[in-house]
Amino acid sequence: MVRTAVLLAAVVMWTGDAMAQAAPAPTQAPALRDVWRFTAAVGPWAARHALVIAPSGTSTSLAGGTAFTADLGYDVTQRVAVYGGGLAVFSHVSPGAALRDDITSASDRATVLGVTGGLLVSVPGGLLGRLEPTLRIGGGLKGYRFDLGEGSNQWQPMGDFGVGLRGGPGGPLEVHVEARYLASTIDQAKLPTRGIVPQVQRQGDLLLTVGLSLRP
Repeated sequence: MVRTAVLLAAVVMWTGDAMAQAAPAPTQAPALRDVWRFTAAVGPWAARHALVIAPSGTSTSLAGGTAFTADLGYDVTQRVAVYGGGLAVFSHVSPGAALRDDITSASDRATVLGVTGGLLVSVPGGLLGRLEPTLRIGGGLKGYRFDLGEGSNQWQPMGDFGVGLRGGPGGPLEVHVEARYLASTIDQAKLPTRGIVPQVQRQGDLLLTVGLSLRP
């Protein structure tokens, strides 16, 4: 009887060991490749709409300029990151018929500023295993600062949308190429106009930037 009990105990122990070895290992969620990413970029900028559309003659608009951007992103998942950042554009006003000609000003310089945040969606290893397509969906505020006499600075709500590619040979640095569209408005009542009824004018800006991303 003792021999039978010992034999049964050995069988139970052997069965338990076999089941433990056959059981699948617990699935672990893949670790995030990088949690933080800082990106600085530069590129050409162009306004798609006039500041003031003149009833006749030339409209007042912003000339093309250079944009500087900086973003700080945090990876929420492998494909989605939240970001916050800013941009600055240096341009000048191309005066038109609806802009008062009695204004005395040191310059016609104009600066466009932006504060933005939102989501940046990527596809890891989407192209050739090293390039990631990106989609930007965000919003914030856009500010206009004019050196024109009697012109007032202003801030307006802004939508921030973009598509791009990022990647590199490996390591903490990546190259990010991106095309962005900034949708907003501008209040003409804060510009020194003449011969029109000031209104809120639609504004849309395009910028193409090339930058470097650092992943600490």
